[in-house]
Amino acid sequence: MHSTSQKTQAFRPFLLILCFLISFLVSVNGIRWLTPEPYIRFFSERLTVFESQKDEYNLVFIGSSHLRSGIDPLLFDRLTAEAGYPCKSFNFSMRGIQLPEMLHLLRRIRTLRPADLKWVVLEPRTWTYIRTVNIKHRRLVYFHDVPSTLMALRGAYHQAKSRADRFPACRIHLQQFGYRLTNQGLARSLITNLYHGNSPARAELLQQVVTHQGYNPRKGCTFNLANSRFYEENVQTFASNYRKSPLKPELAELLARLLCEIEAMGAKPIFLFPPIMGSPYELELPADSPAVDIVRLDDVERYPELFALENRWDMEHMNTIGAELTTTAAAEAFLGIANGKDER
Repeated sequence: MHSTSQKTQAFRPFLLILCFLISFLVSVNGIRWLTPEPYIRFFSERLTVFESQKDEYNLVFIGSSHLRSGIDPLLFDRLTAEAGYPCKSFNFSMRGIQLPEMLHLLRRIRTLRPADLKWVVLEPRTWTYIRTVNIKHRRLVYFHDVPSTLMALRGAYHQAKSRADRFPACRIHLQQFGYRLTNQGLARSLITNLYHGNSPARAELLQQVVTHQGYNPRKGCTFNLANSRFYEENVQTFASNYRKSPLKPELAELLARLLCEIEAMGAKPIFLFPPIMGSPYELELPADSPAVDIVRLDDVERYPELFALENRWDMEHMNTIGAELTTTAAAEAFLGIANGKDER
């Protein structure tokens, strides 16, 4: 009897710690459930607008600022309608979006169950790197749920430059997952949402999303004489190295995971490479991955006008004239795919 009492006493600290952890996790998740969703600039506005008209859209664009400033849904819809294939599209692209965040976004869209979504156009992003200075940034914390964190860990592991870099890269994502699990980095948003949900700045940004269906126009050009010469030299170098580097099979598998998510929502995927010089790789997906059409607008020889200096806002983004040309090229490629033509 005395021996049993001693064993109980020995395990008591562990039981108390376990009870504390369970109570803590229940409490923080209860707070998240009871309070409004944390405000994530650029994401929250898009999700709000899309959700309010989710059954009207049949095509969405998801990518980085390259698509956000390069694809005008209003023009895309007009061009496809004139060609006899009417679309209602929405640009869900966000600056600096990463592969795990794209997975999170696709899962959120799938949860909304849009009735007529037929096409999802993705920029095939593979980047998962997070700078230490951005730890606890709510934009990076919010998407670190279990599926996206697992994808982020795999991506960080395979993108590390050396073995020594693997652990630090993965550790940051585990930290972000822990912050999301315990509401760290989101606490201020959970509180301020109760008081600033309809602030003028948020209302203005929301109206911009409504007006342009997610498109972010950039007018003019930021080049001066020095960086314009640098840009033109880079265009020539890019043209000679275009598509000579294969994508790592491990990263191609992660892209295939996005295709599975799109297939699960009943839509057809398209990979759209925007006219930039950052990712000239050759994409080879696993043999068992869902079918996907690929449109490469990063081909300098085929689309020289998309790389013309006067059509750029900066080295990586289009101005309004360049966006019109990019949207037109994307619409033509989409119509070819929709009509059963092979544009790859």
